Amino acid sequence: MEGLVRQGERMQRLNFQPSEPVKSNIVEITLLATTLERMRQALFSFTSVREDIRIAHSIRRAILPAPMPTMPGFEIEAWCEPSSEVGGEAYDVVDFWVDRQARGKGAVPPDGVALFIFDAAGLGVNTAVKGSQLRAIFRTGVRLGVELPALAQQMNHYLRTDVQDSSPVRSWYGLLNRSDSLLTSLCLGQEPVLRYSAAEHSFERLDIPSSSLGFEDHVADHPVQSVRLAKGDIVVIASDGVVDTLSPERDRFGVERIKEVLLEHQQAHGKQILEQLRQALTDFAAGSDADEDRTIVLIKCS
Repeated sequence: MEGLVRQGERMQRLNFQPSEPVKSNIVEITLLATTLERMRQALFSFTSVREDIRIAHSIRRAILPAPMPTMPGFEIEAWCEPSSEVGGEAYDVVDFWVDRQARGKGAVPPDGVALFIFDAAGLGVNTAVKGSQLRAIFRTGVRLGVELPALAQQMNHYLRTDVQDSSPVRSWYGLLNRSDSLLTSLCLGQEPVLRYSAAEHSFERLDIPSSSLGFEDHVADHPVQSVRLAKGDIVVIASDGVVDTLSPERDRFGVERIKEVLLEHQQAHGKQILEQLRQALTDFAAGSDADEDRTIVLIKCS
């Protein structure tokens, strides 16, 4: 009985580590010890998962840009909502200088911003760490002036050679130049990437069908698109967790509903448009929690 009491006291202190097994010739004590051990194992597994989720949340928050870089003439907004299990979606936005020597000099404004959104398959700490490594490669490459295809190839090499879990990673990369409002876009499995043209009152898809990072050895030859943004134009990059959001009737939110929100609120500021997209998702899902991570990056030329 003393062994059972000690085991119960350990569990009361939230200590679910294995302890010396209780041995007894009395059947009732043996059954009680077995029940306590099964309870301990279940609680140990539960707390381990909760700790894994907590750490993954911390890593996820740490890699998101704060504060968001700003650029005259543009509104850049982003939102990232993790699911309860914390998947592998995140984004990054960072200033870049064509002349690397000018970086860090307050008198020299950045030449633009570089943007990155990715969805690494998997859950928990391992996937969060993978995301933090991809972000580090992205930021280093941007600061060194590496072109987008070569930068994507570096990430691909990391996934193919240095990661045991080489699950594909959907990603999108953008360079937005301050001088000419040119957006250079490279899409590797990430969709949708929508551009709304205010002048033509029409939409254009910038997500050329392509394989994801880690799927094949070489990704540097995938096509890069360039589009010059004009006043009122809006670019939205949304993760599959957004378009795959389900209503109570099991309908998908889809791309068309994103377009409807953009058309209805095209005159609003970027932050308000993003908020309307979030509200539309919440209303569509009737307030239910997200089954997947959901990420949106929005650029508006103002």
